[in-house]
Amino acid sequence: MLKNVKQLKEKRKDLVELFESMTREQLLKQIYKECLDGINMEERVEIFMTEVTGLSKTTYTPEVIKGLIRDADVRNISEFCKMALEDIEGMDVEEIKAYLNIEIED
Repeated sequence: MLKNVKQLKEKRKDLVELFESMTREQLLKQIYKECLDGINMEERVEIFMTEVTGLSKTTYTPEVIKGLIRDADVRNISEFCKMALEDIEGMDVEEIKAYLNIEIED
């Protein structure tokens, strides 16, 4: 995530040069477009967060979003393991090996 103009200049020199070459009027038009895009992005994020997490807060930091993704991964893995255990319940070792299509050396 970029935090200042110096980082922007390092990462997107082409964009900075484009903005620096614009007239005042062109810059104003571009600012309006960026504002509209930002507002629309907030709405998309709010819809996504509501659908995925049940929360509508749109100011999550990248760390919080990564945590939400990790939590979802843990839930998915736990659910997969639970279903796998239900599938093999009552099977003996040889049946489990065949079910999993693996070879295990004794």
